[in-house]
Amino acid sequence: MNFNITIIEDNPQEKERLLKTLRIWEETNKLPLHIHDYANGEAYLEEHDTDEDHLYILDIQLSGMTGIDVAKKMRARGFDGAILFLTAFREYVFDGYDVRAMHYLLKPVVQEALDKCLDDILQQLKGNYFIFRDNGNILQIPYSDIICLSVAKHYIEITTKKEVYSIRMSLKSILPFLPKEFVQCHRGHIVNMRHIRKLTATNIYLSNNTTVLIGRNYLDSVRHKYADFSMRLNI
Repeated sequence: MNFNITIIEDNPQEKERLLKTLRIWEETNKLPLHIHDYANGEAYLEEHDTDEDHLYILDIQLSGMTGIDVAKKMRARGFDGAILFLTAFREYVFDGYDVRAMHYLLKPVVQEALDKCLDDILQQLKGNYFIFRDNGNILQIPYSDIICLSVAKHYIEITTKKEVYSIRMSLKSILPFLPKEFVQCHRGHIVNMRHIRKLTATNIYLSNNTTVLIGRNYLDSVRHKYADFSMRLNI
């Protein structure tokens, strides 16, 4: 799975700076970004009849159509996703209200501010359900019902409280889209920390009375994340 982003920015230096911050977030989160960029809104709208990316980053002060104008056309043709504005002037943020902008960033873009926006969008994309196709049917499983995900040859087995589902995906592609209560404990296993009943140096004991191995290279990460997760539950 990719996180799809379109950038419309006519300043080459600002675009390069933005791309650099996006790649830093990509490396930190291990989530591939698929980025398209355009120098003006007219070129983007001429090439696309619909708007299907996860995020659109629009400079407000574009040559030709403004970023606000582009966003209005996108909303008018049905796009209801995330729009992020770039501006050098704070007063322009109020113009974003009419097009339901999720946020704005002041130029030059600061890594921490961009990270927060991307983190928020990613969390919204995750939602409360894992959605997948099974034998032609689209199914959705509450994340809270998923106990673990395990590799089974070319498939992933999703073990829930009631059933086991099999889908043709990889753990690597699934992990970035799972909520923070999921942790990879082995190259072949991801577990939901809500279902951990006991944790040792080699095994995780789960709520369905099954045991999952902890890989040596994952032990420190599992211990750290589970400690943080347990503390949040007790706050």
